[in-house]
Amino acid sequence: MNALHIFLFGKFCVQYLQQNLSQFDNNNVKLLLSFVLLGRDQSHSRDTLATLIWPEVTQSQSKAYLRKTLWQLRTAVSSLEPAVNNELLLVEPEWIQANPQANIVLDVDFLEEAFSLTQGIQGRNFDKTAVALVKKAISSYKGCLLDGWYHDWCLYERERLQQLYTIILDKYLEYCLYHQQYEEGIFYGLHLLAQDPARERTHRRLMSLYYLLGDRTESIRQYERCESLLQQGLGVAPSSRTTHLYKLVKSDQLRFSGIVSSATPSLSPTNLSLLEKVDQLQQLQKEMMTVQTQISKNIQSLQHLLRDGS
Repeated sequence: MNALHIFLFGKFCVQYLQQNLSQFDNNNVKLLLSFVLLGRDQSHSRDTLATLIWPEVTQSQSKAYLRKTLWQLRTAVSSLEPAVNNELLLVEPEWIQANPQANIVLDVDFLEEAFSLTQGIQGRNFDKTAVALVKKAISSYKGCLLDGWYHDWCLYERERLQQLYTIILDKYLEYCLYHQQYEEGIFYGLHLLAQDPARERTHRRLMSLYYLLGDRTESIRQYERCESLLQQGLGVAPSSRTTHLYKLVKSDQLRFSGIVSSATPSLSPTNLSLLEKVDQLQQLQKEMMTVQTQISKNIQSLQHLLRDGS
């Protein structure tokens, strides 16, 4: 049975049989449907829902918006053919929730399912099922959640899902590294850097992938890009683990026996443990600085919107 496809990554879109459905283009319908689907595992109080989605108006106005939007959503759904003409939301006098029986495919589900399945599993240990789910999740991530929306609830969900995407994609890079799928690993590594250019772990993955592919020059260039981005964006130098990997690459002494066991194989377990701890703290520091920068950008965007609306 053909399902209704709802895309929240990138630009909001509803499709049926690969055709965009214009009846869902109403902004309030998009807001309501997106909010409830992102919280599809819980019921939402009408009052809370109205206030969160339309915080800029009075409570009575937000309730009126909610009633009208529910009617518009029902109208949009009723225009579909019987195969998908079912209630997307379960509406009660005081509560609203997503209908678990609705015949829909939601792109966010692929990411959350892949994260749940692979949680606590290293990328090198992915089986065929995990690989298939992860690749589906990666391909479904067409951009940040509801790109261009700056509602508080959306900003939180956007950051949360971007973190899940980063974790999953990083694990898949490890899978590619350990299973000698170097070109594919490079392809996805560049995608991950586009999301977070200062993520040092990704630069190390790419350095190793380029080197194993036989391109030592590009591996060295990757380190230089990493060094430049960290200095320009965060004002810090690469971690000791990254510089050690760079020295091994530059001297052509990086050796991997069979399946890669470490990005720094020549270190003793004790030294590696210490380096890992230092690296983790440095990575955490950089991620905190990245989050602070993103928060500042979001505040500036919201202030810009407020100025435009005044």
